[in-house]
Amino acid sequence: MDWNSDIIKNLKWQGTISNQESKQKVAEQIASKVVNGDVIGVGSGSTSYLAVLAIAQRIKSEKLHIKAIPSSVEIALTCSKMDIPITNLYENRPDWYFDGADEVDPNKHLIKGRGGAMFKEKLIMSASEIYVYTTYSKKHSDDLDMEMVSTGYLDHISKKLKFVGDLSAEQIERLKEIAGKCPVHRTLKAEIIIETSVIN
Repeated sequence: MDWNSDIIKNLKWQGTISNQESKQKVAEQIASKVVNGDVIGVGSGSTSYLAVLAIAQRIKSEKLHIKAIPSSVEIALTCSKMDIPITNLYENRPDWYFDGADEVDPNKHLIKGRGGAMFKEKLIMSASEIYVYTTYSKKHSDDLDMEMVSTGYLDHISKKLKFVGDLSAEQIERLKEIAGKCPVHRTLKAEIIIETSVIN
C-alpha cells in the first residue's frame, strides 16, 4: 500500500544553494561520468543534490539503468523523487563514489564533514574503488573543480586500544578479540584484515 504523503512530491533543497552556478557545472561533470549499469555512491550536501538532478536527466534522456547508494536520508529521498533506484552496501558495492569537500588545500588534503552523514559517507567511500571529490573555486587555491582518486579496496582496518584498570593478560587478550570483531566489515565485500593493537 502506498502512503498518501506529499513528502517526496514536494521535496526540494532547503534554503539557498551558495555558489550554485559553480556547483551546477561540477554536477554536470559528475553526471557525464555515469555509465549504464553503474552502482554509484552518492555523497551529501548541495553539490551532491545538484548532481543527482543532473544524473536523473541523463537517465531519462538516455534510458540508463543505474543504482545509487545514498549517504543520507535527504539524498535518498531525492533519488526516490527522481526515480533513481536505491540500493545499499549489503547488496551492492559502488563502482565509484562522489562527494563534496568542505576545503581542499594545494596538496589535495581534504577537510570533510560538517554534517551528520559523515560516518556513512566514509563507509561508502571506503567501499568504492574510485572516489570523485568535488569542490569549487572559492574552496581551492588552484581553482580545481573535480578530481578522481583511486582509493583501492578497503582491506585493512587498524584499531588502537587503551585499557584502564588492573587487568590480567588473559582479560586483555579477550578484550582485544572482542574489539577485533568490527561490524563495519559486514557492509563491505572485500577481504578485510582487522589489526588490533594496545597502546600505553
